[in-house]
This record gives sequence, structure tokens and C-alpha cells, in this order.
Amino acid sequence: MLTNNGLAPPWLMTGAAIAILGLAGCNKSNESTEAPAATAAESAASPASANAAIPASGPAAAFMPIETDMKQKMAAAVGSTVESTWAMKMMAHHQGGIDMSRALLNQSPNGPMHDMAQKTMDMQTKDRAELDKWVQAHAGGQGGQANPFAEMEATMSQKMMAATGADADQTWARKMIEHHQGSIDMSKRVLQDAKDPEIRRMAQKTIDMQTKEIAELQSKLGG
Repeated sequence: MLTNNGLAPPWLMTGAAIAILGLAGCNKSNESTEAPAATAAESAASPASANAAIPASGPAAAFMPIETDMKQKMAAAVGSTVESTWAMKMMAHHQGGIDMSRALLNQSPNGPMHDMAQKTMDMQTKDRAELDKWVQAHAGGQGGQANPFAEMEATMSQKMMAATGADADQTWARKMIEHHQGSIDMSKRVLQDAKDPEIRRMAQKTIDMQTKEIAELQSKLGG
């Protein structure tokens, strides 16, 4: 509607202005309710980003469940004496080495680490049986709180999880170097306190054999 002078009446112009202001207010309100975009730092700290760092496939994938199982069983193995704790932990440790070696042979039956994996299985199966015999003869030593090995276990587990290679053979070898070093460190620790002659003998045997195994693995990787 226009007046005689060709302009809209004041009441019509006021209504239009109110409508425009109302529309602007709605738009501003809608903008304020939108969630701000996540920053790069927030994205990096999110669970999804953290999980992405864990390899779900590739050379390390077949070994991860074994490493996790070994870690849990070693952590649960605690006796009333340092000797019994070491023996029970070494049983779980050796079983982990056996399982990882079997996993490699399944993936790479004719690979360059075949002989080393088979050797590890044979030796650690024998050593595990020897430890089991001692544990059964000293059953009263289980279920205590003697555990000076926790830090060594954690270090070994972290280094094993981080170790990988271009293929299954390289990955296995690098993980087993850390695996063996863990048993060497724990065996040196038990010799500080152990009085039982059988434990001392087995601990020294572990140190000698695993040191030799590490040198062989490093030589193969270097070649």
C-alpha cells in the first residue's frame, strides 16, 4: 500500500524492519549453537587417533595377541619368594616365545628365520618343562607378593610392541631380541637374591643362551 506521496505508510515500514531484525537474530542464534571444529591437537588426542597408531594389519598383527597374552600372564605370576616369582614368570615368558615362533612358521614356513624360530620353539619348550617341574615341587611358593621384576616386564613389553620390520621374519627377529633381553634382565635380577641352587643354575643358563640367541638374531638381521 502506498500513500499519496508514493511512500509506504510508517506502520508498514516498521513491521518490515522488525521482521528483518528477527531474521538476523535467528541466524545469529543458529551460528552460536554449532559445535566448533576440533583443533589438530584435540584430534590427535582423541581415542580414534590413539587407536590408529596400533597396527591392525601388517607384519606385526599376528604377534600382537600373543604379546598381549604373555604380558597379562607374566603380570599375574607372582609368588611368595623371588625364586618362585621368577620361575612362574619365565614359564609365561617362554610360552610367549614358543607361540610367537609358531606364528612365524605358519606365516613364513620357508623364510630366512625358519631355523631360528624352530630352535627357539625347541629350546624354550624344554626350558619351560624344567621350570614347570620346579614350580610343581615348590607349589607353596605361589600366591605371594615378591615381585622385583615389574619394571623389567613393562620395559620388555613396550619394546616388543614397538619392534617391527619389513616382513614377518624381520618383525619376529626384532621382537625376539627384546623378548630375550627381557629374560636376561630378569635372570640377572633373580641371581641377586636367589638361594635355591636350581633357580641359580636355570637363571645363569637363561642368560648364557639368550645372549647367544640375541647375537645370532642380530647377525641374521645385519646380513
